[in-house]
Amino acid sequence: MCRLIVLCAATAAATAATLTPVGGARLDVSRDVSANWAGYTVTGSPARRFTFTRVTASWTVPRVRCSARDGRSAVAIWVGIGGYASSTGTLQQVGTDAACSSSGIATYHAWYELLPKPSARLRLAVHPGDVVTASVTLAHPMTAVRLALANETTGRADVKELRVAQPDTLSAEWIVEAPSACATYACAAAPLADFGTVTFTRAGATGNGRTATISGGPWTAVAIELVPAAEGGHPGHGAGGAPAEPASAAASPRALVRGGRGFSVDWVANSSLVAGPRS
Repeated sequence: MCRLIVLCAATAAATAATLTPVGGARLDVSRDVSANWAGYTVTGSPARRFTFTRVTASWTVPRVRCSARDGRSAVAIWVGIGGYASSTGTLQQVGTDAACSSSGIATYHAWYELLPKPSARLRLAVHPGDVVTASVTLAHPMTAVRLALANETTGRADVKELRVAQPDTLSAEWIVEAPSACATYACAAAPLADFGTVTFTRAGATGNGRTATISGGPWTAVAIELVPAAEGGHPGHGAGGAPAEPASAAASPRALVRGGRGFSVDWVANSSLVAGPRS
């Protein structure tokens, strides 16, 4: 699907800067910076690795603000397993996206992806204001993945059960992403569409057999800010391994709500305004 006008993810990764604690009741929440991801991930440590087998969350599809000058701007919202704590380039993800045309018209889609393969659309209609619930589940012995997206507003859903060879299971994510537009094998980052605020709810993960909220498990939760100037890259929605320049707008996650069951991500027009998760 990495062809002209098809959304593909930027491959910019988080910086290698030392993680620093941020606010909140739990001190297990750290901070990282990425050129294309904003949200939260959970992962282990060199001393204690986790095998994540499920991630889930709900959100309301935001209405993006488009104008003629916003052509090519886009945003992808998803949950996934893998892609953060290792360099394998594999990632299992499912979510929704929105893209602005050169005439200022927004289109909305549901999709899934098994990196390094490109993304594919689900047969599920989504519109601004729809509440969706997404989940990625790996089945023992880690050779099959179930990607599910339900539109709670319309009562419809789509599920893909696919084979995976060597999935990355070292992390689980809840992400708002700046995707890219790709032509043949080259990608150029689209501006991050003005999505306002996206709120993840009912967020949970299963790691080493234990199911908990983002901050409720024995793992480490990491808040990720999207800063266009960040160096390096995370794989993501539609990437297909193609390089891309970072997007121009920024996005900042707020602090986790009580119990770690969710959080919000805000679009930020000026990346210099991004200063870490807020209450």
